[in-house]
Amino acid sequence: DWLPGFAQVRSPSRFAYFFQAAVLLMSAIGGYLCCDLRPLQNRVWFRSIVTGLLVLIISFEVLPGNLQLVGVPDPARPLEWIEEVQRRLPAGHGLLILPAAPTSNAAAFEDTVRWMIRCTASGIPLVNGYSGFLPAAHYQLLQRLRKPWSGQLARELYHQRVSLVLAAESSVAKQLSEAQNSGLEPIWQNARTGAVLFRISLP
Repeated sequence: DWLPGFAQVRSPSRFAYFFQAAVLLMSAIGGYLCCDLRPLQNRVWFRSIVTGLLVLIISFEVLPGNLQLVGVPDPARPLEWIEEVQRRLPAGHGLLILPAAPTSNAAAFEDTVRWMIRCTASGIPLVNGYSGFLPAAHYQLLQRLRKPWSGQLARELYHQRVSLVLAAESSVAKQLSEAQNSGLEPIWQNARTGAVLFRISLP
């Protein structure tokens, strides 16, 4: 995350394309230079260096990463808010889940991935998910969601067919409840987790 530009790479396999292209280019340049060093090709030390470099490059390219287990939610065990959203969400409308990812780093989207798995398995359109290709309006929405809630934002979401807002954390639910002219109406609360489901209700 501290290296500029690399924090935006959420999938290492995508960055592997750039790495492999760089290896191919360097190999081609190296092969071209070796063709101009024919007097050295008969020397043992030269052949040893070239062979060693090739072995290192190949070993680094195929070296597997460290395997680790990742906790993935079980879609077969729906959460309480899933059932409430399915029951209350109008057809053709979307759901917004807060808090939004605070930054663009990969770790910040961990909760978003879990929400996407749940919503996809349950057939619920999630407004603030993510993918590899997103329009500029998506990033503008994320920037708006990272700021305090406002009635203007509620009106914009309402006109974009977003009917429900889920505050997945009790602290976020408290902030939305205390917001003035928020355009939100609490319709369900989970006493165990503190999550609150709001309906966007405009006068």
